[in-house]
Formats: sequence, structure tokens, C-alpha cells
Amino acid sequence: IQRTLTYLFQHFAEDLKLPDVAELAGMSESTFSRFFQKNTGNSFSDHLAKLRLWQACKLLSDTEIPITDICFQVGYMN
Repeated sequence: IQRTLTYLFQHFAEDLKLPDVAELAGMSESTFSRFFQKNTGNSFSDHLAKLRLWQACKLLSDTEIPITDICFQVGYMN
């Protein structure tokens, strides 16, 4: 799980999809989803959203970057 969490932390701003990350982990989508939930307490999508929100909050408090730019930087495409 640590390798997957590291990958998500390093790539959270990209357009990550559950099937792609499951494949990287060498699991089926359903197996990975259950494994991830069991080991983190969050679904894959919830964990990804929390990472993005955490980084957005950090950038908002530490920089003068406009909020629209921050949204794109952390992976919110719309």
C-alpha cells in the first residue's frame, strides 16, 4: 500500500483513474478498491480528493497564486 500511496502523492495533480492505478498495483479494479479502502479507511476517490484539497489549501495559504491557477495545479480540471 505504501508504494501506491507514494505514487498518488507524487501524481495527484494528474488525471488519475482507479483502473489505471489498480493496474499499476497489479490488481483488478475491484480487488484494488477493497484493498485500498481496507488499508486507508478511504475510497480511492476520497483519498485523491483529500490529497488535492490538502495541496490546494497549502498553496492558498503559502502563495499568492490565483485560486483558478491553483485548481488546475492540483488536478481540478473544471
